[in-house]
Amino acid sequence: MQAATTSPALKRSLALLALTGILLPVCAQAGVAVDAGAGLSMRYTDNAALQASGGQSDWVDSLDLNLGLNQQTGKTRLAANAAVRQISYRRNTFSDQQYYSLVADAGWLTLDNRLDWQLQNTFTQRRISSLNPDIPFNLQDVNVFRIGPVWTLPLGPRQDMSLSAQFRRTYYEVSAVDSEQVTTTLGWLYRLSSAFTLTANASLNDLRYTELLANDFTTRSFSLGFSGSVSRSTYALSLGQTRVARAGSPDQDGGTYRASWSFTPNPTSSLSLTASSRVSEVSGNLLQTVAEESADTVDDSADEEILSGTYRNRLTRVSYRKSYKRGGFSLQWQTRSLDYNGTANDREIRSGNAGMQYRHSSRLTSDFSLQYSNIVVIAQAREDTVRGVNLNLRYSFSRRLNGGLGVSRNRRDSTVASSDYMASSVVLSLNAAF
Repeated sequence: MQAATTSPALKRSLALLALTGILLPVCAQAGVAVDAGAGLSMRYTDNAALQASGGQSDWVDSLDLNLGLNQQTGKTRLAANAAVRQISYRRNTFSDQQYYSLVADAGWLTLDNRLDWQLQNTFTQRRISSLNPDIPFNLQDVNVFRIGPVWTLPLGPRQDMSLSAQFRRTYYEVSAVDSEQVTTTLGWLYRLSSAFTLTANASLNDLRYTELLANDFTTRSFSLGFSGSVSRSTYALSLGQTRVARAGSPDQDGGTYRASWSFTPNPTSSLSLTASSRVSEVSGNLLQTVAEESADTVDDSADEEILSGTYRNRLTRVSYRKSYKRGGFSLQWQTRSLDYNGTANDREIRSGNAGMQYRHSSRLTSDFSLQYSNIVVIAQAREDTVRGVNLNLRYSFSRRLNGGLGVSRNRRDSTVASSDYMASSVVLSLNAAF
């Protein structure tokens, strides 16, 4: 295997880094806020392929390049975050890999700011099979493109109406569920006071698969909502109904709901509770997950099988955060029930994480985290339990340069013996911001 510095993929990454350096001053002169960075890491793992037995150790080198653009001038806006990661395996566990990601949002306001033309694009990677681990053979590119207008009509000082029409195209590199869909939504909002709001929404979504001859469907949804805040609490409740219609099959009806409550007893702590039941479709939930992803949020879409059609998604989540002068900690626990219309993919999921951060000095910080996930696939009589622990140290050499040292250990126990694995790793990293 050639050294990582001579691989064509790495050369392309270095060329992109050089191009970014050239474009930075150009963007600055155009009034575009730029956030760019690069990172190098070297990781040793004793089980690079996450095998049940006979796992091969490897040294894994990574180069990360990140670029963020943000501009809002008058009636136009642009926010984009792009990244590329080049991964090389010194002992040939896998061939060199290169992953790209892009989250972009652009808009244009017209008609006295009442008509908002929106364009969004999300490019990322997701598992081919949700029950297999994150290794190159089980990852595929996914792209979701959305475009359409949102028209807002004020009806008075207290209420507004909105009408949106959106076209969405979804692409999966491997899974044969590419689709195109058109969604029309009519919304109404009434402000009872500065703290309380009533809402009503009706939507029609028509989805057509471009790689399948069947399973096209249309959903009609309606919901009523109420939200407000009292003292240190905020809450929201919505109730609705969704009907799914497929050619040649009986219509399916089901109720939906979402309830949330958050409590902030003081500026350094918060508690939140969420419960919901909705009819989901894989590309829509992927977009929601990408929008909400953070270091202490469980990735919902990673546990969902990429299939055609709709499924019932029930969720209960509780989270707590606390911060101190030198750090803080966070806790999250959630349960999910995914009902794929009574198929062999129906599953129950329990997952959570705990994290703690501490600032030892103005330059040295550390964080410690625990992860847990339990998935029961009912019809397959399969149960997978994954546990992970991570410890990371970060040292800031300057405002724009920092280094890191991390250790981790992950283990999966499954009723399918070939899916068991245990892996430990140590990683050294260096990151720079421009």
